[in-house]
Amino acid sequence: MPNRANGLPVCLFGTTIDGATARAAGAILASFALALALTLVVELAVAALAFRLRTRRELGVVTLANVLTNPALNLALMLVMALTGSSTIADPPALAALVVLEVAAVVVEWRILGWALPEHHDRALGMSLTMNVASLVTGLALHALGVW
Repeated sequence: MPNRANGLPVCLFGTTIDGATARAAGAILASFALALALTLVVELAVAALAFRLRTRRELGVVTLANVLTNPALNLALMLVMALTGSSTIADPPALAALVVLEVAAVVVEWRILGWALPEHHDRALGMSLTMNVASLVTGLALHALGVW
């Protein structure tokens, strides 16, 4: 029988999760899932339309690269914003972090694309940069419009 406190399961190190914490965690996870879904829609469209990637393997590699980088980028950005007290992405510390994290994502995805798709090795950097700029601009536009 699991150890319980106030009817809630006791988590690692004896910490309990109350309803507000669970709702906040759920909201964060939903936000991450939405960000990843939007990124995948935009970047897969760019991969297919601009770079003519069509096979399951090619589009699967693009998907995998994004699954590896997007949640990590969003988590790091969320932590930077929390630690610096940034309330919006336009705050200088958050904006600086976003630039650094996006460059890192471009580099990581470039290396993944170049390694996993050797037939596209010569254009992997251009693909990564184009796809990431497209998804970043889309996300920022949705944010500016108040949709996000």
